[in-house]
Amino acid sequence: MSVMDKIRSRRSCRKYDPKPVPKETIMQLIEAARLAPSGRNLQPWFFYVVTNMERNQKIGKEIEPRLIESVPAYAGAAEKMGVSNMLFYDAPVVIYCTIKKDGIDTKELDMGLALENLMLVAEELGLGTVPVGWAKVYGTDIVTKELEIPDDEQFIISMCVGYPDKSVTRSPKDRHEVVAKFFE
Repeated sequence: MSVMDKIRSRRSCRKYDPKPVPKETIMQLIEAARLAPSGRNLQPWFFYVVTNMERNQKIGKEIEPRLIESVPAYAGAAEKMGVSNMLFYDAPVVIYCTIKKDGIDTKELDMGLALENLMLVAEELGLGTVPVGWAKVYGTDIVTKELEIPDDEQFIISMCVGYPDKSVTRSPKDRHEVVAKFFE
């Protein structure tokens, strides 16, 4: 399957099989992220990989009330989705991504490039992923404390990873047709 086919087939995964992901497989994802291009090749990223479900549940359960207070429509969403935690969807792996606080202004873009690499390799390996911004928006302090993130790093996003639950049907992508204007 070509890279373009992988891009077309990839979907966000919000329900996972509890099967553990081997460390060697996770390392392939981190390697893909590490090899991404970055502004001035500064490679401002670092990845905190948590495979301990209890730790991820603890972080999620601390953040979830803040999210629900801000977005009341999310109350009860975990039950409706069939997961115990709506923040990380019971993923067996959550990767908490940080960037260096110093450096150039493209650090967030650099992380996006790294995570796209990670998601495409995950797709190739039969893994599902979903980037989760809520943890940053409502729980940077919680994640920073729980994972002992140093002061010179900034938590920016989390990435859920695992084998997709086979009972979930993958819906087609709904994308805008026109997203570019050409000048010739």
